[in-house]
Amino acid sequence: SFCQKTETAFAAVDVFAMVDSVAQGKLDFGDLLIAETCRMQNLTLVTNDADFKGLDIPILTANRKLLA
Repeated sequence: SFCQKTETAFAAVDVFAMVDSVAQGKLDFGDLLIAETCRMQNLTLVTNDADFKGLDIPILTANRKLLA
């Protein structure tokens, strides 16, 4: 009851900028799409994936790498 299903932000994002980030080895496409969906819909991401550190989205985690 504390979760919500949502559509991804794929239709609204700058896909070319995301592909450029993937090509630079920053993050994978899926992670970027998840982060952008959270950003656009004001959602909090529940994850232990340290790849999301520094993406400027609210994160709920027990991963110390994300907490530092």
